[in-house]
Amino acid sequence: MISSSYESDAKKFISDLRKIKNAPRYAVGFEHTIKAIEYAVDVVSGRIERSKLIIQSLENSLNDILYKQSDEKYLWKFDPVKAEKTCFFIETLRHVKGKWGSQKAHIILEPWQCDIICNLFGWVDKETENRRYTESYCEVPRKNGKTVIAAGIGLYMFLADGESGAEVNCGAKTKTQAEEVFNPARLMLLQNPALLAKYQPDIKVESIKLADGGTFKTIVGVPIDGGSPHCAILDEIHQHNNGDLYESQQTGLGSREQPLIFMITTAGYDLLSFCKEKHDENVSNIMGSVPDERLFSRIYSIDPEDLDLIGNPDESAEVEERDLRILKKANPNFGVSLNTSYLRMQCLKSFKSNSDRAKFLTKHLNVWVNNAAAYFSMDALKYCADDKLNIENFIGCPCVISVDLNSKLDLGCICIVFAKNIEGLLHYYAFPEFFLPETTVNDCSQPNFKIYQKFAHTPAHNTCCGFVLNVSDGYETDYMNMTETISNLATVYHPSEIIFDSYNALQMEQEIERNYGLNVLEFSKTTAYFSPAMKEMSSAIMAQRFHFDGNECLSWNIGNVESKKDLNDNDFPRKANLRQQNKIDGAICCMMAIARLMIIGCEGSSDEHYQNIYADY
Repeated sequence: MISSSYESDAKKFISDLRKIKNAPRYAVGFEHTIKAIEYAVDVVSGRIERSKLIIQSLENSLNDILYKQSDEKYLWKFDPVKAEKTCFFIETLRHVKGKWGSQKAHIILEPWQCDIICNLFGWVDKETENRRYTESYCEVPRKNGKTVIAAGIGLYMFLADGESGAEVNCGAKTKTQAEEVFNPARLMLLQNPALLAKYQPDIKVESIKLADGGTFKTIVGVPIDGGSPHCAILDEIHQHNNGDLYESQQTGLGSREQPLIFMITTAGYDLLSFCKEKHDENVSNIMGSVPDERLFSRIYSIDPEDLDLIGNPDESAEVEERDLRILKKANPNFGVSLNTSYLRMQCLKSFKSNSDRAKFLTKHLNVWVNNAAAYFSMDALKYCADDKLNIENFIGCPCVISVDLNSKLDLGCICIVFAKNIEGLLHYYAFPEFFLPETTVNDCSQPNFKIYQKFAHTPAHNTCCGFVLNVSDGYETDYMNMTETISNLATVYHPSEIIFDSYNALQMEQEIERNYGLNVLEFSKTTAYFSPAMKEMSSAIMAQRFHFDGNECLSWNIGNVESKKDLNDNDFPRKANLRQQNKIDGAICCMMAIARLMIIGCEGSSDEHYQNIYADY
């Protein structure tokens, strides 16, 4: 909550704005700037409910405009006339989609849209008058009017920003996605006789050109030459495979005095993606841990604690009311372009499957999830984590050790899983240890560099090395270390079996069996063996019969699992999005162990009993 003096200072600033005389016709009254400031004050004061990230970002903007710009040493100033010019231009355009498009209604900017546009175009350098912000990152859920902002900004930068030969690029992963901004912008221009008469653009199906050499076009993938864009609009960057398109545009900005890269997207499914990296960068900017005064950030979402409050709206009127409050929090155009019945329907649908849940979270609440097609419920997995679990308390319990080696340069895993029969139901307790060579951990060119660095320095009280990731010296994973880890675990916990994924494991299997006298089993990686184990593990997670100590690498691995189904609806595990960096080794170990513990943990252990258990699936 802001103090009364803070709120009163905003009122004084607005009052002073209204006293400005001789403003250009489009700026008289400074309607849009006032809407932006009043919106910010309403959010920061709590009159409009928004997430902590939005509250902080709006408070940052209020601090800049009310206090910082008056400091002589501060480099920037807010020019309300420039802010109004952009807003006025966009409101001369007409809607081209939906009910307002059919009515050919003029665009009317909502307060949250005024906030974005006024800040982007109102802040300038005190000396040069060039714009402050060269990059903007906005995350907004679907159906909230992102296209209106993006197309409007693109046309303004193309026609009215005073840049000779302005190049405006609409970039996306696919041509269809790039046209999501370009086509509405093209139609907006075609429906504006005044702009057509003034600028006389040459409008084609795939590009718009001006007599001074200016171009407005789509770009897809990675262009051979990024050119020298005055404005690059990158839409739905969560779909981008990497940052190549961004880099191609960013490196071309140098020849322009006040260029802008405008990124607008929903949240995505890949926590290792370029977009998630930009998301994290902008969170750091908002929270002040890594501030960047030339980066403008707005991320509309919910707070982490809200996730646990979302329920099935059919349960009761109280649950439905709470759900709508949370939905309204993340969706700034709630009640304008988004109606209650549509969002309620999407919320209800999200309880039908994990994939529907992931789509609802990312597209309508702007929550990043690990995998759109995740086989296991990551919401349920959170409740399976217990950091108080101590492996030493399981001495004497039935257990197996599963091993997934992979190559010596890749992630390897040893997982000991215990079984307890509680009230007739099997509970599984998993304690993994992950292995990587230091060259892989420290290779900043590989896509998992940041996450491996984090795991290598995160303490873990149930692993032999004391950290989530066991890092060996040199260029290869130390198989001798892995063999000793298995031996040490077996000496204390007496597993009935050591289960190996057959890949690359023959030498270690023979050594374990010959030198340590342990019972070695080679797991057949077929649908017949994996499908029942996957179904049982999923059921155990949902029923909180699966337990682990919150190991972050195991959570990551489990979240990366997708299912490749056959014609009989049998499951086989594969990596999310078929991307090599989405590791599933820890999850594979858990499945192999559960496949065997389904037998060992119950009465009887014959092959016939094994077949009976699997027949249930």
